[in-house]
Amino acid sequence: MILATSQLKKFQINNMENVLEKEFTLKGASIDLRINNKIKVLKKNTIDIDLLDDNLEHIIENDLYEEKELANKDYWLEPNQYMYGNTYEKITIPKDKCAILLPRSTFARMGLILPLSQYANPGYSGHLPIIIFNSSQNRIKIPPYYRVMQMLIIEIKGEAQVYEKQNDEKYHNETEPSNPKNYKDMDIKQILGIDKV
Repeated sequence: MILATSQLKKFQINNMENVLEKEFTLKGASIDLRINNKIKVLKKNTIDIDLLDDNLEHIIENDLYEEKELANKDYWLEPNQYMYGNTYEKITIPKDKCAILLPRSTFARMGLILPLSQYANPGYSGHLPIIIFNSSQNRIKIPPYYRVMQMLIIEIKGEAQVYEKQNDEKYHNETEPSNPKNYKDMDIKQILGIDKV
């Protein structure tokens, strides 16, 4: 069951921080979420990324991204480029619910694409990741704290394994954009023979 406005009001009060203009962000069955100030963009250099490289952690942590701040008003998202950040809102998903994250159609109409398969597990807490890809031919400047996506809250049946207790939990309590942590995936470790499960 997807929660509607009356239940979403309670969700905002009990499970969200940094919510401004609560009534303005509530829709019929979703809550609008805003992008925070700090983002990461790919560095201009081209590198080879081998997911089985023993040095993967160093490559991802040092060679892949550079940080920017949207508040500086000097960052333009170029055509065929992507950036990622986090929601301004801190969100805690209860154990009996999960969240589906969808782009606002206003963004899509400008050629900005947010992945359609973003999801938040039961028990997740933190500032949700936001990935934006510019599929247009235009440079676009995105201000901080702008509403870029919407969150649907879904009630689940049965008992869920909460995110923080999952074997591959890597992004719990995230406060700023963090680099991908592929090197912490259990299957990569097993392939490399680092962990025996």
